[in-house]
Amino acid sequence: MDLSGQVKQFSWLESTQSWNLFWSRPIGQCEVYAFCGAFGSCNENSKPACNCLNGYEPKLKSDWDLGDYSHGCVKRNKFQCEVSSNPSSGAKDRFLSISSLALPEDAKHVVEAGLVDECESTCLSNCSCTAYAYNSSGCFIWKGELLNLKQISQDDSNGQTLFLKLAASEFSDSKSNKGITTIGIVSGAVGGSIVVLLVFVLIVVIRRRKRLAGARTSVGGSLIAFAYRDLQNATKNFSDKLGGGGFGSVFKGTLPDSSGVAVKKLESISQGEKQFRTEVSTIGTVQHVNLVRLRGFCSEGDKKLLVYDYMPNGSLDS
Repeated sequence: MDLSGQVKQFSWLESTQSWNLFWSRPIGQCEVYAFCGAFGSCNENSKPACNCLNGYEPKLKSDWDLGDYSHGCVKRNKFQCEVSSNPSSGAKDRFLSISSLALPEDAKHVVEAGLVDECESTCLSNCSCTAYAYNSSGCFIWKGELLNLKQISQDDSNGQTLFLKLAASEFSDSKSNKGITTIGIVSGAVGGSIVVLLVFVLIVVIRRRKRLAGARTSVGGSLIAFAYRDLQNATKNFSDKLGGGGFGSVFKGTLPDSSGVAVKKLESISQGEKQFRTEVSTIGTVQHVNLVRLRGFCSEGDKKLLVYDYMPNGSLDS
């Protein structure tokens, strides 16, 4: 067990003189208890996996840079109730909504707050309250540290919205200069909208062309989440078929860096998004000299694809 919090088993490969990871539990890094510490959000599909919530920063930046997130994050600015004996004076604290989250544990159910406005007011009036959520089950608030926050896919129905309390200074808009700001925005938009539009289109085109190449530079050799359109381009719209089987067809492709890949289009797959990503993550941790390396995957709606290294000398059985 290392600082990842996972129990891992390795085998020694004499041929390469290196250790090979072949088993780990829990499989998902975000399943490790409090891996990102207090006020840290975990995302399996990002590098690094941990990020501080908006309005927070790493408590120990040096440890964070080394991949140890256990100390978590701290607020950049204190709540109004923490800096003034009269919370009603000055700018009031506000809430930032964060969607598609697996909510933290240790929630307190506020039965008497039957409406979302009452739920917000309950948290706002309690200085120790750091966040609230309101759903079909009612009002829930959290006091003190938020642990085990997980960012999940927008397609996952288990995702919920958390309202995080922050100091008013964390919000860029200001009601006092709203009129002046609006005038400036309108004037600037009329004069420079065409230039901004052209620059935006250019950026989109460049990013789209380099998306695959950029993704392959991810630290740690993790799996790449490809976009379906990128794999269409890499395989010339799936025109060069290598073979097929019970689970789908395999097509030859070439990434922007000229490396060859074999793209398998899975068919008749009824797995949900979470189950599919879990299995892909499991396959990706298995490395052996006699196994083709899984480079990445694509999961967009009912489109499920796996991307392997291309073997120019034929399949493994030959």
